[in-house]
Amino acid sequence: MLYSIVLFCILFSAVVGRYSGFKRSSGEKFFLIVTFLILSLLSAFRYEAYSPRSDIYRNYMHAYNAMHIPWSSTLTFNDELLHSVARKLLVTLFPDPQAYFFVTAFFIVGCTLYIDRTYSPDVFLAVILYYCIGGYFSANNYTRQHIAIAITMLSWRYAVKKKPWWFLLTVLIAIGFHSSAIVTLPLYFLSGRRFNKNVLFGYSVFALLIIVFNRQVTAIIQMVMYSGYGGGYGTESSNPLRLVLVVLTVAGIWLLTRKSSHNRLQCRGFSEEQNIRLKNLLCHGAVLYSIFQLLSAVNMLMFSRVAAYFSVSSALVMQYGIESLGYKYNKVLLKFGLLLLAIAWFVIMNANGKLTPTPYTPFWQFPIRLR
Repeated sequence: MLYSIVLFCILFSAVVGRYSGFKRSSGEKFFLIVTFLILSLLSAFRYEAYSPRSDIYRNYMHAYNAMHIPWSSTLTFNDELLHSVARKLLVTLFPDPQAYFFVTAFFIVGCTLYIDRTYSPDVFLAVILYYCIGGYFSANNYTRQHIAIAITMLSWRYAVKKKPWWFLLTVLIAIGFHSSAIVTLPLYFLSGRRFNKNVLFGYSVFALLIIVFNRQVTAIIQMVMYSGYGGGYGTESSNPLRLVLVVLTVAGIWLLTRKSSHNRLQCRGFSEEQNIRLKNLLCHGAVLYSIFQLLSAVNMLMFSRVAAYFSVSSALVMQYGIESLGYKYNKVLLKFGLLLLAIAWFVIMNANGKLTPTPYTPFWQFPIRLR
């Protein structure tokens, strides 16, 4: 019920921001401020009682343990170095494990909304997609990885503006929080590569090789990216409904890359060359999202965590795909259709208890907590 109420509040604030007489920029700022506070606080207040399978509880216990170990032990903690140091610093400044959830929630949500504000043609739709299908709830589980995802999205600007050293530095910082961020390193080079038939053929071969050498690929991913989770982590199949997200993403890629006089991507504050690089980056990211999400739906859940690095690219490509259509198409109706599909996905996931955490429990309902 709570998640549905939050969705209603987001939709209501979108209507107010868009149609209540605000100027466009003022309406967007109002909407972003409201949703930033709602989504950040919803994640920040989460707590879960003991469960061996609860990533939320493990995050809480790791923060608690960081409060009671010396700084020297932080360097040997079973996490990436930057994350261990940042967590130790955080719980030293704020000696309560719940502070970890507060700071990471505001950081992850803030970075994502900043990216939507910077790159999306329709920030209202972008934020709703983020809440419904874009990874908001998985960040409550895979917090450390989503910190890395947020940082890698900040590197897009450097790829678009051809600043390789800044791009590399940003991605290396993300790798310092979660080693899986290494999968985003090719984005700098891909942003300079136009999407064409040869590229499509290359991705087809790439996907085929993953399928053929599936066992070896998953072993490498487990060893390099998720070695701390146990040998059998992520080997179960993912939700087959993820195929719907793949179809929507592929449709957006096709619309945005087809030969048409209307399919130029135009993002505010970027030159024509930079918009071309941004279009390339988003399209390549969306293709990688489709490949890994498809593999997760038919093969292994672990691939969905790799796909998470490109989920915002996927949502942006869906939006720009609609924007690329000519004037004879009713873009408002198509956006509304995409909105309804996203809400339907959210309703199904919520009804099946797939949103995290389920049930939602605020931390103040557990007055006897570890401190």
